[in-house]
Amino acid sequence: MHYAVGIMFIALISLVTMPYFALLVVVLLAGVTVLGSQTGLNGACARMRTSGYGFATGVGRLGGIAAGPLGGFLLAKGLPPTYVFLSACVFAAVAAIATAFLALPGRQPIRMAAMEVAS
Repeated sequence: MHYAVGIMFIALISLVTMPYFALLVVVLLAGVTVLGSQTGLNGACARMRTSGYGFATGVGRLGGIAAGPLGGFLLAKGLPPTYVFLSACVFAAVAAIATAFLALPGRQPIRMAAMEVAS
């Protein structure tokens, strides 16, 4: 859910002209929601297999590394900054959808027998 809220804040940055202080608040909230989602994802994926978790966080890290050069490339090609910010919404939407798949019924971790006996 935080990724989806982050998309709204990123879109607000690009589409709405705001006073400086309001822009600072929206940028802060965009950072808190998107970066907080990434940190929360570590806890949500605690019961995943290590290889799947490592792959998922690795893809996220690669996206963080590629974001700066990609944004510069898009600006160099003449794309307006509004569209560059909106392209970030696309990647946040992919993260939101992928995270939502973790909540599907078939994706819940299998309870270990010891945990079932204890409860």
